[in-house]
Amino acid sequence: MKVNSMNAKQSTIQVRLNAILKQQAEELFDTLGTSTSEAVRLFLAQSVHDCKLPFTPSATPAEGDDRAFGALAHYANGGAQDGRGRAKSRSRVGSAGARAAARGTVTIVDETVLLRYLLVDEPAKADRAHRLIVGGNVRTYPENVARAVDALEGDYRVPRSMIGNVVALLLDDLTCEDETVVRIAARLFGSGKHDFNTCLMQARNTLHGCQTLSFK
Repeated sequence: MKVNSMNAKQSTIQVRLNAILKQQAEELFDTLGTSTSEAVRLFLAQSVHDCKLPFTPSATPAEGDDRAFGALAHYANGGAQDGRGRAKSRSRVGSAGARAAARGTVTIVDETVLLRYLLVDEPAKADRAHRLIVGGNVRTYPENVARAVDALEGDYRVPRSMIGNVVALLLDDLTCEDETVVRIAARLFGSGKHDFNTCLMQARNTLHGCQTLSFK
């Protein structure tokens, strides 16, 4: 039986859950511009509307589990990536390109380094990536960013809007070829449905005044 929501009385639901999961959920929804309460309301409304769960449950957890959400939300809020002796606040690289040029040899990092830096899921590698990147002598390429994005979305099931925000912040921490293109692609990815490589193509075409044709 469907209830007229305009005439229905308001009621409260109390849910018991793990404190860590609660904190991670609050950080995630805050990053997405909403609240845990509103997320629950959206979940229930969509379930009632569709007469089913609004997603397909999986017996196999995502590779990064829910820890990926908490780590990325912490990063997006400017925090250090762990509590083991690192700086209490992250200092953005600023003009990373100028610093790299002044210091000489530049280290090229791939998506595995970017992921460890962002997710801190392997402490030793994450610490090495952090020390290297905050040193300002690091460069990456758009295709490495694209592979990192694919992993965050496919393996860790991170929402696109959060990924777009995190990529934009990551570009403050290191030098990236075609940085303007990657920044535009991050915005397109965060608000759209195309994969990141398609967003890169759209961004390049936009900058160069070209039209885009795709049969996807």
